Amino acid sequence: RTQSRESLAKKTVMLRREISGWGVIDLFFWGSLVSMVAATCLLPVIGSALLTDLLCLVGPLFVLVLLWVFVRFRVFGALTWESLEGGMIYDPSTWERFSRYALLLAFFFMPFYEDFRAFLHFYYRRRLKGNFFYRARDVCFPELLKCPYCPFVILTGTSSDFRPPHDLGNICELSFSPLHCGSLETGYIHTRSYSSLAKCAALSGAGSLDAIALSMSKALSLR
Repeated sequence: RTQSRESLAKKTVMLRREISGWGVIDLFFWGSLVSMVAATCLLPVIGSALLTDLLCLVGPLFVLVLLWVFVRFRVFGALTWESLEGGMIYDPSTWERFSRYALLLAFFFMPFYEDFRAFLHFYYRRRLKGNFFYRARDVCFPELLKCPYCPFVILTGTSSDFRPPHDLGNICELSFSPLHCGSLETGYIHTRSYSSLAKCAALSGAGSLDAIALSMSKALSLR
């Protein structure tokens, strides 16, 4: 029965492809390609606004299309023998194995989610240490006070997650020094003895992205 069901499903899929000729992902790909080519050709006439909007929308729409195809495959697969774009036909046992393995992977990777998100931050901090730190070794920020030849270092950063009451700004400016960290809006605390100078420098460099690209500018191209 399983073989006859699979053969019938394959015949159904082939018949649908012969009738429709196009899949959802195929339509999205060629539609996006034609739209971007047209917007590129119209650059001398209407400027770059249309092309910028298309480039910003293609990525989220592509994820939405993939999600739609996947949900349609799972919901209607058992009833209409839906198949993915590659020709994979829905099978309950295969779906159960996939769900089980996906859940196990989620439990394994969830504790490291923040580390995965901060990968570029780790890379940036390592590059800073390799290029500007003596022997590429990090030091604690308060230890700079022990060196009489080192100037008093003050680094600046931004916070886009904190806003005092009745404050209309999008960000709060922060400062990092060997003595204190904070600002007038957030308040000041003593710099911890274990605070990393490389981490504070990396946070200071990343502040331009959060402040300008994500908080202070509403330009769609930056988002």
